[in-house]
Amino acid sequence: MKLLTKNNQSEKMYDNFVRCMNGEESDDIPAAIILACRTIRLYQQTHMIVEDLEKQEEV
Repeated sequence: MKLLTKNNQSEKMYDNFVRCMNGEESDDIPAAIILACRTIRLYQQTHMIVEDLEKQEEV
């Protein structure tokens, strides 16, 4: 992340991250940001599956 923000562009990188988390993956968003967003989305999906499984076990 230091490499991505070294030129005082942390606001731009944050905006890229938000865009990516909202489903936009364009060529101007660094690959590291896109992969981080995908990782977070996969974690969220996995967490939802685990919660559903736990609810099913309670029944």
